[in-house]
Amino acid sequence: MARWSSQTTHQDISGFSDNPHLRKELKVWRMKVAAVVLVVLAVIGLSAKPAYRAFREYRINKNMEAAMVAARLEDWGSARDKARSVLMARRNDFEAFRLWTRALGKMGEPRAYLAAAQLFTDPRATRDDRLECLRVLAVQAPQAVGLSAYASLDEALRDEAEFRAAITPLLVKRGEFALAEKGLRESSGEAAPPEVKLELLRTLCAVGDRKRMDEARRIFADMVSGGDEAVALEALLILGETPGGLAPGEPLPEDLPQWVAGTTKATTLHHLLALHPRIEANPGDREQIFREAIDRFLAVDPGPLGTWLVRHNRSAQAVELLEEPAKSSSSAYLAWLNALLRLDRHDELEVALDSPPASTDMVEVELVRAAIARYHGNRAAATAAWTRALNQAAFDGSRNRFIEIAGIAQGYDAKGAVEDAWVGAVCSGWGPLPLYTDLLHVFGRLAVKGRSEDLLAMYRVMLRFEPQNPELINNFNYLALIHGILPPEQVADAMEALVAQHPEMPELDSALMLARMMDGDVEGALGLVPKVRASERVAPMMKEALEGSALVLAGKTAEGRALLSQVNWRIFMRQERIAFRDLLIKLQIAGLPLPELERIESDTDVDQVPAWRKAVEKLERDRSNDVLPALPAPRLPGQYELPGS
Repeated sequence: MARWSSQTTHQDISGFSDNPHLRKELKVWRMKVAAVVLVVLAVIGLSAKPAYRAFREYRINKNMEAAMVAARLEDWGSARDKARSVLMARRNDFEAFRLWTRALGKMGEPRAYLAAAQLFTDPRATRDDRLECLRVLAVQAPQAVGLSAYASLDEALRDEAEFRAAITPLLVKRGEFALAEKGLRESSGEAAPPEVKLELLRTLCAVGDRKRMDEARRIFADMVSGGDEAVALEALLILGETPGGLAPGEPLPEDLPQWVAGTTKATTLHHLLALHPRIEANPGDREQIFREAIDRFLAVDPGPLGTWLVRHNRSAQAVELLEEPAKSSSSAYLAWLNALLRLDRHDELEVALDSPPASTDMVEVELVRAAIARYHGNRAAATAAWTRALNQAAFDGSRNRFIEIAGIAQGYDAKGAVEDAWVGAVCSGWGPLPLYTDLLHVFGRLAVKGRSEDLLAMYRVMLRFEPQNPELINNFNYLALIHGILPPEQVADAMEALVAQHPEMPELDSALMLARMMDGDVEGALGLVPKVRASERVAPMMKEALEGSALVLAGKTAEGRALLSQVNWRIFMRQERIAFRDLLIKLQIAGLPLPELERIESDTDVDQVPAWRKAVEKLERDRSNDVLPALPAPRLPGQYELPGS
């Protein structure tokens, strides 16, 4: 028997492969087998395609059913995810989009207002869709978007009580109490829905005079007797935040704690607020009432209990009770810090701040650090604490925390923190951002400090919400021009169109004049001098800088030099000085008074840029492609067009 080896096998294979006849037969055989396999696969694929489509459609429908069930159970996270999976498979599924938008609104997600605005303007949206979207926009969207959405409604819908109630939280936030109250009273009566009565109660409490508080309390009593549990609980929270809202006596229910105990969605705070009338009506029983509340809630929910005690001027008692729960409960820890802060026990605070529970809101912790540093007059430590608070806020997806920090910093008169917080808030591009006109004082301070890059970024974002605001358009175009973001010819064309639309605003010609000079149209720039001179809203130094530069560029050197010599360039932003210097220096005229540029240190470490700035810049890039549907200019309901719109 021949002995096997790898060499003999190799020889056999070589001999077979060298035979042309065999190779040809093998090739034909392989082609036949491949053809048969392809035919079989094609038949299987064609026969399986309808089955796959049916199975896919079945899974999509099951996900939609699951989303609807989750919404009924108020499991909004599951409803959002299931509805989104349906939208990924069927992009035009309007029911899924409606449900997804509703879930986003209930969860307060950053993108909720964008989805709500799209659904609000969708021609398939029903009246109820628009009503629910308006409720989301009034609370979660930039204020300009909410006001614009309301202004876009048909007059019949704007006059409905429910739509007026939907926009009321925004009006109250803006301090338009009289307007909100007038609108609700005109459109509602005794048979108004509970949600309308709730917003009237909110407005009355915001005003807070004796007559309106009595009416608000009567509304609350009617809600309780009428069985409107959800709105009554919300009304209880509003009354609890209003001085005199829960004072004892008529018309409040005789046993408010018993009513709260019978509701299904009452929280610890509801139970504690319900004790207020008893505490005030029975001073002799006050200690007993507090002991009962402590015994009931200290073990199960110490955070709200501690906050409640502090509000009743029992900070020392709160400190003692919360020391142990604060080691594991984040809400108890923050209430404990607040109590220590109220008592000025700063040494204990310093120790407590070093060991917060894992889930603690670090924005709140840094705000406490800032308060302590301010108390001790340590500006450096306060600045560092504000910066850390901003850094933490940048990564909070629950709400735009920059807005909150700006308000708190304003209360502490921390001007630098206020400015940084508003830069972060606006450039983040979400949340209930104020109108452009509400932030003019912030823009002014940033301009004085020469922070033109921040101004440019803020104007760019705000244009998404107020695209028809001529003052905002003018300021953005001007800064984009001097920063080289937009070419002079584009700015000149845009400003010419804007000037034509708003002849009542001669101050717009100043940006147009500079754009024309930078574009080489000196004669066109000189033609605007009379209008710029006549404008009271163009600074005198800017008038001289513009006219002087135009005269020099036109060859009238002596006249131009005379004007430029009077310009105090130090009051201009650095980027403005650069723009004028670049415009004039190319003429190479000896003795021409050019803007001076201070030396800027170039050894700034990129790693030293605050984390909040990096996060905000990323957010701005990510949201630059977000598209809001076209809406009219924001207006206050039934009143007037807002200033600057």
